[in-house]
Amino acid sequence: MPALFCLVLHPAVEAANAQLREEEMIVAYLDDVYILSNKDRALEVYNIVTRCIRDLAGIEVNFGKTECWGRGGGDAPAGINDLAPPDATSAIWKGNLEEEFNGIEVLGSPLGSLA
Repeated sequence: MPALFCLVLHPAVEAANAQLREEEMIVAYLDDVYILSNKDRALEVYNIVTRCIRDLAGIEVNFGKTECWGRGGGDAPAGINDLAPPDATSAIWKGNLEEEFNGIEVLGSPLGSLA
């Protein structure tokens, strides 16, 4: 089944990637999708990727698992925190949180902090 899932997701990732700038990137491992972009394009790139996945693979994003982080910290990119579902228990933007919460997990490995 994982191979079939990858075959369904691949065209969506390729279509989204074709709309990104040279310095932007999508990395996907099964249902974990990571987007690398500049902070000023974070929401726009997020929308491109999620639209392609929805339209071409028929998969909706789990907003409860959406997290964003930037190595430069600071305030969240415009519109990013608006992606949180109404019942969210934590912020989507992790770049300005205390040290132990500042970062995200990428395939089980912390990125941005030691926590």
